[in-house]
Amino acid sequence: MIRLLTCTVLLTLSAAALELSSIDVEAQRLYTPLFEGAEVLDQKSSLDSEALSTNGPPAQSSAVMALDMAPGVNVESVDAYGLGGSSMRERGVDNNFLGLSIEGIPSYSIRPIGPRVDIVDLENVASLDFYRGAQSPKNHSGVGSRGGLIDLVWRKPQKETALDARSRFGGDGFYKLYGRVDSGDIASLPLGAYASISQSSAHKWKGESDLGPRTNLSAGLGYTLEGLHVSVLYNRTLHKRHDFMPLSYAQTKDLSANYDLDYQSSESNRSDYYDYRKRDGRYDDLSLHVSTDCGGLTCKLKLYGSNYFERSDEGDGIGTVDARRVGLMASAHYQDAALEAEVGAWMEQAQLDKYVRHVSLSAQHSHLGWKWLSDNDGATELLSPYVLGAYSLEPWRFEAGLRGMFYKEAGNDTYLPNNTYADFDAAIAHAALAPGGRVGAMRYAMIIPTLGAHYRLDEALELFAKWGRGYQRPYRYSFAAAYGANQKGLRDKLQAQGKGLEDIVKQWKMEEADLFDAGVLYQSERTSLGMSLFYHRHRNLLASTYDETLAVDYLQNVSDAEVYGLEADLGVEPLRNLWLYLRPAWMQSALSDDLHYANATVALKGNEMSETPRFTCKAGGVYRHEAHSISVMGRYIGARYADVRNEEKVDGYATFDARYMYTLKGAFGEGSLWIAATNLGDARYISSIGSADMLEDTPTYYVGAPRSVMVGLEGRF
Repeated sequence: MIRLLTCTVLLTLSAAALELSSIDVEAQRLYTPLFEGAEVLDQKSSLDSEALSTNGPPAQSSAVMALDMAPGVNVESVDAYGLGGSSMRERGVDNNFLGLSIEGIPSYSIRPIGPRVDIVDLENVASLDFYRGAQSPKNHSGVGSRGGLIDLVWRKPQKETALDARSRFGGDGFYKLYGRVDSGDIASLPLGAYASISQSSAHKWKGESDLGPRTNLSAGLGYTLEGLHVSVLYNRTLHKRHDFMPLSYAQTKDLSANYDLDYQSSESNRSDYYDYRKRDGRYDDLSLHVSTDCGGLTCKLKLYGSNYFERSDEGDGIGTVDARRVGLMASAHYQDAALEAEVGAWMEQAQLDKYVRHVSLSAQHSHLGWKWLSDNDGATELLSPYVLGAYSLEPWRFEAGLRGMFYKEAGNDTYLPNNTYADFDAAIAHAALAPGGRVGAMRYAMIIPTLGAHYRLDEALELFAKWGRGYQRPYRYSFAAAYGANQKGLRDKLQAQGKGLEDIVKQWKMEEADLFDAGVLYQSERTSLGMSLFYHRHRNLLASTYDETLAVDYLQNVSDAEVYGLEADLGVEPLRNLWLYLRPAWMQSALSDDLHYANATVALKGNEMSETPRFTCKAGGVYRHEAHSISVMGRYIGARYADVRNEEKVDGYATFDARYMYTLKGAFGEGSLWIAATNLGDARYISSIGSADMLEDTPTYYVGAPRSVMVGLEGRF
């Protein structure tokens, strides 16, 4: 009853704030229904460029922040502008297991494993497509697909000369300046180019230091002639930011006293000094896209290269990631009135280097040895072919697909940590291999099927059902670091049994999931309803478990979990200029088995998954009158646990945002002036959680940002 009342209040407040007299201007829907399109395995939610713009700076700083109002998605951020880091949980799965692609090309790195969700300007994105559950095999999901996929579709070079300039300012010194120039057709040829640049930054809303600068450079070329499309895209992001300090669970129980608690700024000989808690990243992506007609088929080729370099100051340590990836994608597509078929493959080679230096607590950060020193033996390689078929026989459409995932993880040597050479190459040359620290190349294979059906009852009502497998590639580097450092005597215990790193990791399998969805899509002139009933079963999850034979805890594929629920997206246009929406979601998650840990049985069966609220609700509305636009948004996130023991529970919370925009159109283009506010009620709540998905982990907690106000001025000519 309380949850229903919360949803009702959210929608009522949104409607009351927007209820104005009827006019003739039709309100544009800023968020499409939960499911759209007739392709069963590509059911998705989409945000176009206008919706991304209207949702404000956070939606243009981070791909997951853009999904904040999507049903069932729990987005977490430590600041109001999306510059301090953001994450999300979707159907119980952390975004580290989410796929993110840019024009279909996966973007990911390591430490932590997973996508980098904030490395592009979403002003350069034509649409953001979010896929849930089972997916078409033509969607490439990077290191895993258990948590869905976000695909960013780029704004290609425009055919007409254009200038796009935007400026935003807000509290805590926030600013973002963005500019883009499109050449239009060059010398009357079907050849165009664009270039964009932006910079943004903000002071931390508590504590010392900044969340920037973040600088983005992007450029592209496009050529189209008689069925041939060629484009080149380049993106570079440079981002420096200081971290917020997390709270402990005890501190969350008194937010009034601990709300402003952050890293201290006076004693530089301590690891909690603010300037020893920061990050510096450089991200480069370059890709070539070719599409052409070839004998009745549409053939596509993508070549790409990525170089991500990240440094993280972690108190008395400095972690470095140098991730370099190159790859290609190729496909051939056939379609006639009833039959559609596609075959393709994704191939990639990657060098994923990572290491952690031990440094002094001083301004010089003098080298004191290595916390973790390791070196890859060769490259990681991936081959993933797929085939997809679809047959339409009105009112039915059937789809089936098959993907193979063949993955070779490079061998790796883990060294003893107390090497005195500060240079990585010199340290490796003089390092002593940790006993049992050598791991040869590991090979993993998985066949991933998908199957779906779609039935159209009439022009307004459609039904669908689909099933498919999800996967997650194993991630051994945190375990290898613990082994190298001999944490809790791990290495000594394994060595005493004649075991090393390779003996453990060679037992690992890919994590997998069965993903079921069934739903309905109804759409009339002024009403839409998208609803999905889902069930996900996750198997072979890696968990730290006690091995009685070896008398030690280590990562094993022993954990299973399930999550099921209902997501809905209801939209109505009571007036032609007024669009209201309600997006409730209910889900139930449960771990499937108890766990044997530290030579004792820990009762986990039936416990809820970390950071997975049972109930969430989003509601809002958009009202437009001539040049004026008002939007109001409210969200309720229910209570959730932060740990698998279900001992640390976080209360639910509700927040509200609002935005007003004035747009003026003229002969040479259009301009907009807007003002927006987030967390209107200045609620104090726990927003982001560093959850404990392993028994030995300790949850960390971050409070949500206070009320923030920002203004923007934009022009498109």
